[in-house]
Amino acid sequence: MNSNSIPTNATTTGTTHPLGATAGHVLDDFSKWREFLQIQVQRAQDMGMSEKQIDEAAFKLGSYLAEKIDPENAQERLLKQMWESSSKEDQRVLARIVVNLIAQPAAPTTH
Repeated sequence: MNSNSIPTNATTTGTTHPLGATAGHVLDDFSKWREFLQIQVQRAQDMGMSEKQIDEAAFKLGSYLAEKIDPENAQERLLKQMWESSSKEDQRVLARIVVNLIAQPAAPTTH
């Protein structure tokens, strides 16, 4: 994967998107989504991508998801609302925040 493109090789509910073959399952649950993103960021780092390149990929992914994918849970709905109510500059900041968030260990959930 280079910094200018995100692979689009999978389909979920008839929509091609950049998440790969596991996307349909990953988007159903926020903890799975977070784990999936952690793996992708680690792969990008292992491939030598810079923080700037990872941020650009995160911005492109966020733009794609906001435009093409229906949120599957409350966390995704909130992220989509935040994305859609933000300027491009703020969307880039939000993408960076998500990258920072997934770099941290997940907090235990309580119900």
